[in-house]
Amino acid sequence: MKIRIKECVGNSRIYGEDGSMAGTIEGWPKNGPAREICGTDGNVLYRMRKEKGGCLIENRTKPQMKQEVTISFQYEESRECGKGGGKGGSKGYGAAVLFRAPLAVKAVIPLTAGDVMVRQNRKREIVLEDQNGQIGRITRIASLTGHEVEWENTLDVYEAAVVFAVAEYMYHDDDIDVV
Repeated sequence: MKIRIKECVGNSRIYGEDGSMAGTIEGWPKNGPAREICGTDGNVLYRMRKEKGGCLIENRTKPQMKQEVTISFQYEESRECGKGGGKGGSKGYGAAVLFRAPLAVKAVIPLTAGDVMVRQNRKREIVLEDQNGQIGRITRIASLTGHEVEWENTLDVYEAAVVFAVAEYMYHDDDIDVV
């Protein structure tokens, strides 16, 4: 399964595997903490809010049951400076580590098909895993040509959009705003 997400002004459009538009992701991760995943009729199916160290997903697919799930990000382990050889006891990466924000490397998302783990590495590659190993990937988040969520199994297109939105929050988590 492969869904495509194309950035537009003020929102992102979600296209299903057949190429037809399936919905939108309203909002922009840099313009505020809330994003909404909407169907083609405009109804909000999922609402996501960025929180410190993670995000909160509100499932609104069934109006009678609002379900909120808090997803915490796991951050990279900090490297210790001052150990090892070299001048001043540094291994050569000490100064760069002091100014680099911690990277969100892992988030676990509960979906109807089971828990999905989103992993991000320093090269900003995002892979999707379950308990058996890798099940998919997301193409570069900063791409101007659009993004693709590739998945081995069939998945609800809106849940794939939730996974994409969490990955996008992880990608932008260590951004530094200069004022």
